[in-house]
Amino acid sequence: MARPTPPWKLLLFSVIPLGVLMLLATLGLTILEQAGIIHTGRTDDILSFPPPDYLSRITLDGGKVFEIRYAQAGDPLAFRRRFPVQKPEGSYRIILVGGSFALGDPYVDPASASPGFGGIADWMEAEFAMRLRTPHVEVINAALGGTNSTGVVEIVRQMTRTDPDVILVMTGNNDGHVFPSRANRWLNQWVVYRALKKVLLPAPGRRPRFAPQDSDPDTIRANFRANLRELVELAHDHGFQLVLSTMPINYRFTLSDQHNPHDPPRPPPVRGEARTCPTPSTARDGSVPPGDLYAFARCLEQTGRYEEALQAYEAYVEAQPLGRTRPSLNRIAREVAHEQDIVLFDMERLANTASSHGIADPDLFFDNCHLVWRGYAAMARSAVDLLIDQGLLGAVVALPGARPSVEQIIDAQGWEALYSFRPVVIPYQAPEFSPDVLPESLAR
Repeated sequence: MARPTPPWKLLLFSVIPLGVLMLLATLGLTILEQAGIIHTGRTDDILSFPPPDYLSRITLDGGKVFEIRYAQAGDPLAFRRRFPVQKPEGSYRIILVGGSFALGDPYVDPASASPGFGGIADWMEAEFAMRLRTPHVEVINAALGGTNSTGVVEIVRQMTRTDPDVILVMTGNNDGHVFPSRANRWLNQWVVYRALKKVLLPAPGRRPRFAPQDSDPDTIRANFRANLRELVELAHDHGFQLVLSTMPINYRFTLSDQHNPHDPPRPPPVRGEARTCPTPSTARDGSVPPGDLYAFARCLEQTGRYEEALQAYEAYVEAQPLGRTRPSLNRIAREVAHEQDIVLFDMERLANTASSHGIADPDLFFDNCHLVWRGYAAMARSAVDLLIDQGLLGAVVALPGARPSVEQIIDAQGWEALYSFRPVVIPYQAPEFSPDVLPESLAR
């Protein structure tokens, strides 16, 4: 009588073939994806899962270069940037990371016809090129449209391979949904898992214009803070200078606001006669409808109570972000930068102080959260000043050349298309929102 096979052998004989099959599937799918024959990423994953091959090291014309890309060539999200693996001696490499704001949308938009220049990275690199001879400063646009701070952490992790001197992070606009676990993010790095998910899960519908909003804003804030702290750890571990940013906020944007900033300027708010602005009524849970908060803020602004108006606008944005960063996320960025002794690029403050009323001018924005090209240019010039003033470019104590005007940069770079480019403002659909409590300072 034959002896029964020991259970451990049965397990071994089952595991080995399965392991070999998974190894072959991983190898085969990886080769196919790298060749551009298949693409395992899902469009709805872009918020938190940057493509695993977002940064690739390839050989081109006999030289080693890094390639940044969204997806395979021909994909609606395809976007490429190539730069040498080896930095020129004595040069400085600045990496700009974030979502579509950092990318330069709508002027740098891989999903639609656009000039392909006019974002913050472009203005920064152009100014350095015109004012410096040596050392050379390169500004690499590694932003990924649609991503949030969770995705930014993964992108920065990949970009540490490029020997960066400075990584400038601009994130917050898309933070709002429940974030994937570390295990989920780790699994998503495996091509077989991504392929199975793409085949087995229903095809995603059209991606919503605004990032989904979790019902608990505290979860969003906690995850945002954790992501920023993880960026600080990456900077310490890999020896690059990290610069955190706040995001400028278009406080006056509403769902009914379809104004195109390339149209004639809007008239400024007229300061009316002194009158009271009734405090919006609150529900039993203390929440206030976003529309009522907005009307309250407008009334305060029109009666010249600008500080109170800004507080009311901030409460409105917290209640209905519409793709914008929450003011509370900007406060977290300031806190983390202060606690960790990290340089802060405070774009919210820059946008607000540029206005005589201390509330960012809506004509600085193209839509809910992106800037017009002159706005991007202004932020880029401030970023250049910050990097030099903070000594983040080493030997570059002062730029020897005179600062060129925006028009001079356009002439030198051949960017005249910016003058005539008229991007279309996309209509918005009303999203769900989580109303917050009216600030105590305004509840009177």
